[in-house]
Amino acid sequence: MINPISGWSWNFADGMIYLFPPEGIEVGGIHDTERVRPVLDPESLIRALPVPDDYAITGVSPVEQLLTREGEYAILATVWGTQAGQELVRTVGAVYGDDFQAVIVGTARRPDHVTSIAAHVRTLVVHDQHFLGVRRRRFRYQRPRGWDERFVAPFHVHHGSPDGAVIVVHPAVPGGADLEHIHRTVAAMAGDERIEMPAETAPEPADAAAGLDGASFTVVGRARTLVAVFLGDDRYSYPITLACPNAAAASATATLRALIRTVEPLPRARIAFSAASPAAFTHWAE
Repeated sequence: MINPISGWSWNFADGMIYLFPPEGIEVGGIHDTERVRPVLDPESLIRALPVPDDYAITGVSPVEQLLTREGEYAILATVWGTQAGQELVRTVGAVYGDDFQAVIVGTARRPDHVTSIAAHVRTLVVHDQHFLGVRRRRFRYQRPRGWDERFVAPFHVHHGSPDGAVIVVHPAVPGGADLEHIHRTVAAMAGDERIEMPAETAPEPADAAAGLDGASFTVVGRARTLVAVFLGDDRYSYPITLACPNAAAASATATLRALIRTVEPLPRARIAFSAASPAAFTHWAE
């Protein structure tokens, strides 16, 4: 949800919010789409945005990574193009949710409005609110080179190697996990891999990035190996698992360790919501 811009008009049509400056649509404007699916990487998103038939992109700036005040990931980029011989400068912003992105696009049709429209788009992106709150979330890390990638549901990412190893990056889960719960989880994962779980499986420290603690469990069966890593901070648990043939365990585990060191803690919100008084819920009562 974006905020109005002082002095600009505000209209809602065809599922989008349109904002136009006092000078009118002739100089440019901004439009916001709250839910755009599927989720695309920034470069693909920019290329996929609908444009008039006579519009042609002539250049795209490097993508800038942002965080909203709610702690959601966002991006911003400048796109240069022409339409009917006229130069247009578009500022494209996007806020990434779990299975959607909110897209805010500003178009400047006059050179003297490029800077102001771009600044407004930046502000709208940073202040965009979706009230998604504390929940299961994707988190950022560096994907392993040479491994393929497959999304399973909106949260799980599977990375596979040519020798049959699979690293699964699970969603970050709110709250920490006690050791008993982790043992039960590892036992269930071992069962899925048909690996007999030993009576005692001692955790080892995981070499995680700053701001994260971690524990690693390794279970070796007759043919397959399972490594389960649980990173955590004061808000989330970040589970990552590896299952592979024993012959691939050494190289696959090294890849897993390298991935773990790139995991970034989820950002914190920079906005606080005041607690509602009990009177705010009286309209729910029958």
